[in-house]
Amino acid sequence: MLPQCRALLLPCRRFLVRLRVANPRAVFFNPSLTLLLQTSHSNAAPARFIDSVVEHLIAAMRLASPAAAPALPQVTSFAQLAFAQLALWVTVVVSAKLAAGAQSTFWIWGLTTFAAQVYLWLGAVVLLCWRYTGLQHAPVAVTLLTYAAAPVMLLASSSVLVADTLAITTSEAQRSLLSHAVMLWLTVTFYRLCRLSPERRRLQAFAASLLYCAVLLGIVTKMPSSEIFYVAQEPQHRLDIESIYYRQPALVEQQLDDLSAERPRSIDMYFVGLGPFAAQDVFMRETLGAQHIVEQQLGLQGRSLSLLNNRQTLTQLPLANLPNLRHTLRGLGERIDRDNDIVFVFLTSHGSQGGTLAAEFEAIGPNDLAAHEIRRALDDARILWRVVVISACYSGSFIERLRSPNTLVITAAAADRASFGCRHENEWTYFGQAFFAEALLQTRDLVAAFVLAKAVIEAREGDEDKVASLPQMALGEHIAAHLQRWLANSVIQDRQ
Repeated sequence: MLPQCRALLLPCRRFLVRLRVANPRAVFFNPSLTLLLQTSHSNAAPARFIDSVVEHLIAAMRLASPAAAPALPQVTSFAQLAFAQLALWVTVVVSAKLAAGAQSTFWIWGLTTFAAQVYLWLGAVVLLCWRYTGLQHAPVAVTLLTYAAAPVMLLASSSVLVADTLAITTSEAQRSLLSHAVMLWLTVTFYRLCRLSPERRRLQAFAASLLYCAVLLGIVTKMPSSEIFYVAQEPQHRLDIESIYYRQPALVEQQLDDLSAERPRSIDMYFVGLGPFAAQDVFMRETLGAQHIVEQQLGLQGRSLSLLNNRQTLTQLPLANLPNLRHTLRGLGERIDRDNDIVFVFLTSHGSQGGTLAAEFEAIGPNDLAAHEIRRALDDARILWRVVVISACYSGSFIERLRSPNTLVITAAAADRASFGCRHENEWTYFGQAFFAEALLQTRDLVAAFVLAKAVIEAREGDEDKVASLPQMALGEHIAAHLQRWLANSVIQDRQ
């Protein structure tokens, strides 16, 4: 077997020997290239290979760090390049496994997409090194860049893992900043490598580095990307749609019956929360979180209820759909003092510029909620005093359909602007966090709470360089005075 291997390697050895550097001061190669593919099988070969690996690693780490320019290896081999690739892949797979968790499952498509990115990057490195450092320098350059990339990727993955482990919420802007920092780091490493070539000047190295950065940016932003490991979800049981719909009237009536009795000669406020989008749990959390806060801060214990589309609440709460909303508002209209009591309706979901809220719940297939349908449900229930708060993109498009002298409308965004924060794992959207979890902890005045929340949102979006969502408020002339009467009445109730 050994003679055959020697025969196969001999042409490669001859080719590499031809690439010996004419300039004896060159830092990449020297005439000792003949050692690259020694065919002798002495016992010293493994030791020399390990020494060479260590030499390459030290040079790569110095190259990727602020340390002084490294003493680069004078010789490399295809074995070294292959080992560097192996080290890179081990780093990638291990960091991906750590980030996904011990219970995660390997996904071949994720590996395939990442391999496409890696080898497109590797091809760009080879071509750029060939063009800007010379053909004879390319093997050393590619090997060192590969070794240098591994710890940078590991550090980036580790930072995300630590943030997730410590339950530190990271925004999309922060993750994007981390990705761009990695690209900048790799680009600076490439620039330093180019500057070590004795034949190249600073301007040439800078031009090559710009092209290298453009390649990295294209790979990150334009190529498909998937996780190598994923956490398998437990199979969910099939929804019994017929029995679910049969239960809805009873669930609505149960919530209405559980409300506290209306207090004569008092202005009471009632809260109705709707989270109609089941595919992302953030809307369920935000609805229930808002309900809890208004109960504690506005004194609405026994005067709040919620409608939700989510498997976790399927047997306890009614679905968030138009029939249940109409049923709930009609029941409230029959129980409250229509001349004095206020109904606070909160809706959170995805929105559209046409004035609709997205509703989704697997095979149940609820219809979206339109602004005019919400207005009609309030009118049909003969509810006079209204507060409607909507956390959704383009929610400003609801204002014209809902406004009236007796209505306060607050929206998370203008009619032509998106709002932010509706990731599945979030506790709140940006608006929900600012309005309920922050502003209402400081004041009971809903108008003042909106002013506080708007300032918080503007600052957060500015820090994250997002297009401003521009939260909106439409305050009816009559509801403004009535809310002040409710505030005064609630203070009296607290003292009793």
